[in-house]
Amino acid sequence: MVPTRLVLRKVLEIQHAATFLSYARRRDEIFAKLRTQSEKLASGSAGAAASTAGLPAFIRFDNPQEKRAVRTLGGSIGAGADADTAATGTGTGTRMVTTDTQAEVVGLSESMTIGGGSGVTGRSHNRKTRKHDFRHRITPSLNEFYLFHGTKPEAAQAICNSDFRIDLAGTHRGTLYGNGVYLAESCLKSDEYTQASSWDYRDEQTRFFKGKIEPGWRPLLLCRATLGRVRYTDKRSFAGKELRELVASCVDVNLIRIPGQAGGGDDGGFEFRDSQYHSVLGDREKTVGTYREFIVYDNDQVLPEYVLWYTRES
Repeated sequence: MVPTRLVLRKVLEIQHAATFLSYARRRDEIFAKLRTQSEKLASGSAGAAASTAGLPAFIRFDNPQEKRAVRTLGGSIGAGADADTAATGTGTGTRMVTTDTQAEVVGLSESMTIGGGSGVTGRSHNRKTRKHDFRHRITPSLNEFYLFHGTKPEAAQAICNSDFRIDLAGTHRGTLYGNGVYLAESCLKSDEYTQASSWDYRDEQTRFFKGKIEPGWRPLLLCRATLGRVRYTDKRSFAGKELRELVASCVDVNLIRIPGQAGGGDDGGFEFRDSQYHSVLGDREKTVGTYREFIVYDNDQVLPEYVLWYTRES
């Protein structure tokens, strides 16, 4: 049964130093390449044109006046009393009802500081006074956005404690666009991938999440994602060689050069090749009338920042 609305019950802010540093390094690397390529193109020199030949155009998704814009960018990702799209399921679904209609997501959160698998410590924030605008943390002009990721409770714990695992992609719902981290601008889309908790207060998992995770609650992760140069597709499906080509276009590769063979020279060695793209936008909204999905194939391009525990209402 499709829920008519999602009700936010508890929010935890994830603070994981190693994951953040890995994300920051990869984000800055992508941003530097995009800026360098943009400067070369702007220079108009023959050498610059040659060095950027074959690269697809960089398309921005941060203009709310354009249909392609990422929809979580407009305003708070938190919730209010109206919560129109989440309540009806007819819109983008970027808002959720909260039990405190005056609070935004960060206003409901408690910090989780995770270190070396030793557990979680943290402090509660004042839900009445702590308000925050998410947009100052991201760089939308280079396609860095907040997006949702739905998962089951055990996977949410594993991701918070370490990171996303690309090799486990699709173990719950499949991988239409290959093994990667699947994200959505719609919390209703990500809700499709969640499972309800069966934990009770005595379980180890509830202690990890600072307690009070009730049976029936579901986890959504609110993530920062560096999309960089986005490969858009409105194909209904991919398979075989076509799917491998899609994934390969978004992955940096270390190629082994074999001595004596073409391009290998006398000594062989390694050749590093940048990917043409950094992410895929699968436009399922256009092809089948559902929701758009964003996929990255490098877990360092996604930073889970909040666990949103919620319940469905029909």
